[in-house]
Amino acid sequence: MGMCYEYLALSRRDFDALSAGERSVRDEFEAGKSLDIDKAWHSIHFLLTGAAWEADGLIFGGTEIGEDGDDWGYGPPRGFRPRR
Repeated sequence: MGMCYEYLALSRRDFDALSAGERSVRDEFEAGKSLDIDKAWHSIHFLLTGAAWEADGLIFGGTEIGEDGDDWGYGPPRGFRPRR
């Protein structure tokens, strides 16, 4: 067991709809719009930041999206705006 990571690439309109709670994050994952990097997230984080655990916003940042109280094991899904 351990933390696994999965990404969604969304249009700005889709991201705004998720942020506003108009659509379900689970529905987007079930629609096959995701990229599952499993446990490679930690290696990617290290390669991009040079830090093992420090949270610079790359992995642990962003804003919470989805329904209130929606916890997928390590907290709620998080979203990043395109410029981020």
